[in-house]
This record gives sequence, C-alpha cells and structure tokens, in this order.
Amino acid sequence: MTRVSRAFLVVLLALIPPSHVWGQNGSLPPEGALFLLLPVGAEGVSLGRAMTAVTSAESAFWNPAGLAGLGQSKLLIMRGDPLAGVSTALSWAIARQPLGVLALSCHLLDGGEQNLVDDQQNVRGTISIRSHVGIVSAATGLADWLDVGLNMKVVRFDLDCRGRCDDAGVQSSGWAGDVGFQAQPLANVPLRLGAMIAHFGPKFQVVNAAQGDPLPTRIRLSAAYELLEHFGPPDDRNGLGLVLQVRH
Repeated sequence: MTRVSRAFLVVLLALIPPSHVWGQNGSLPPEGALFLLLPVGAEGVSLGRAMTAVTSAESAFWNPAGLAGLGQSKLLIMRGDPLAGVSTALSWAIARQPLGVLALSCHLLDGGEQNLVDDQQNVRGTISIRSHVGIVSAATGLADWLDVGLNMKVVRFDLDCRGRCDDAGVQSSGWAGDVGFQAQPLANVPLRLGAMIAHFGPKFQVVNAAQGDPLPTRIRLSAAYELLEHFGPPDDRNGLGLVLQVRH
C-alpha cells in the first residue's frame, strides 16, 4: 500500500472533487473542480473575495461585469503561494469604449510534486497535481447605470503519476461560465450593487458522465459604498469604501 506525505494530502483535499473525500453518506453535497473557488489576485484577496460589486482589472476572475468600467487596456500578471500550491495568473483586458471590454485570462495552480513511496520507504514514482483555467470575458454597459459581463471558461485538472504507479493518474476537463451584473441605480449616491451566478455548467467528469460531480455553482450578491465620495473631487483624495457581500 502506497502513501503520500501529510503536506501533499492537504493539496489532494483541496483539489480532488469532494465525493472522493467525504463519500456518498457525507453531510456535504459532492462538488467537482473546487479549485475554481480559490481566490486569484491581490485586490480580491485583500477584500476577502468581496469583488462582486467592484470595478477592477482582476474582475475576469471574479465578476466579469466589473471589467466594463475599465477606461483603458490592462495587462496583469499575478503570482501567489496559497496552501494548495503555487498560483500563477495572467489577464489581458482590451478596452474599446464605449463598446466594452474583451479579456483573455488564464490561471495555473501548481500543487508541486511528491514522491510516491511504499511501506518500506522505497520510491515508486512521482505524483504531480495541476489545475488550469482559461477564460474569455466580455463586458459592456447596457445603460449609464448598468454593466453586464460574461465569462466562458475551459477547466482542466491533472493528477499525474510517473514511475511504478498503481495507475496513470486522473485527467479531467470541462467548461464553466459566469454571468454578472453591476449597477449604480442612484446617480448622486456612491452606491454600487453587484449580482452574479458563478461557475455554472455541466458536471465535471473525472472518467465519464457517471463519475461526474456538479460544479461549485454560487450565487453572489454584493453592495459597495464609497465613503469619501462626498469629500472633494476624486483626484484630491484616496478611495475608502465599504463592501458587503453574501454568497450562497
């Protein structure tokens, strides 16, 4: 019987669909591709993932409607070191106002490599875990007070084993989508509302449809208020906002 280290088990628990962790009788419903829920970007992390009502160059990884407010093109390169591995993300947002914004983004979560050993501590092989997300985003303003956005995502999970392994590993792929809205309904009030459906799509298949798990679809509602909006023109102050978000 083979085993992996405790640190690598943390990565497995973070990335493998929950039906393989809790079993059929667990209290939590099974979901696949949980790496879609991991935060991407410094702004999103600093705001505690409350990005649904925020306009940002990082919005391709959050609410795509937040891209609609970009006045110029942006290129972001992001790298982080969360518990689940090394996170590398790239997002290129192309602004063509007043038509809207098109963005191309990708995210790689590299769980690293770990030796696979037997009961006698003999190395039998090497396990590596990586997840990939490619995103095409489109966002535009339908009115002066309403922005909309759509993400279409290609999702892939790879658990590879090289050497004398019991099996060749697991490769899973599929697609997902996000649709979001942002609104500032009161012209003279610095209140911005956001709503979205995140990670909708068909079941994430590990081997075949019978072994697929639902994507971690979420409904998110948020409100953001600019506290310093009433104290001088925007160029003469730094922003200070209050953001409230609920997720289901």
